[in-house]
Amino acid sequence: MEKSTFLENLQNHVSKQTKPFVDSLEKESDRALGIIAACLLDQLLEKLISTSYVKDPQVKDLFKNDHILQSFFAKINIAYFSGLIPEALYHDLKLMCGIRNEFAHAVTANLDFNDKRIADRIGQCLLRPKTLDDIFAPKIILNHHLKCVNI
Repeated sequence: MEKSTFLENLQNHVSKQTKPFVDSLEKESDRALGIIAACLLDQLLEKLISTSYVKDPQVKDLFKNDHILQSFFAKINIAYFSGLIPEALYHDLKLMCGIRNEFAHAVTANLDFNDKRIADRIGQCLLRPKTLDDIFAPKIILNHHLKCVNI
């Protein structure tokens, strides 16, 4: 199969699989999207970290409330310091953690992605897409990884 046909088929498959979820997100506020995105990243980090540890049922306990890897920030640090994620991703995940905290804890009524504090953090991201074409490839990679870790 030609590479472009394969990519088109893959894009169509991914779109069909994620459409209901993406459609539901379109109805959410910026605040909800910021929090949901961070929750998804948190879950992915937990899967990444736990799959790199020894196979022991007690590993899952490390991620429970009041344990060492319960917080998003702790998972970001452990993933980076364990060599599981590159420095640029570490940088951007810390920014995302700050955005999530801003959305989750700010008392501002209409907080959105245009707020200076949020927009400044987004602007500091190293891995953000520069064009719409840059968005397509990471979506394929992310969906492949999601299938691999069964989220």
